[in-house]
Amino acid sequence: MTNDRGRRVKDATPSMPVEITGLNDVPQSADKLVVFDDEKTARAAGEERASRALDKERRAGSHVTLDNLFETMKEGR
Repeated sequence: MTNDRGRRVKDATPSMPVEITGLNDVPQSADKLVVFDDEKTARAAGEERASRALDKERRAGSHVTLDNLFETMKEGR
């Protein structure tokens, strides 16, 4: 992490602007940042969370039944 003056910092207090390097995506507000001892453990935890989020998203989608399929085909979609 680096502060607004470009100096490396180990701790960031609330309202302290810092730049975090090494993230693949921009975190959402209220996302918790967790520190791991090594990159391998951090990567495994991130992949597990991404997998769970993908499974949850897939379950939330609409299920295709024969009735929906035939109705959709009749509507020409």
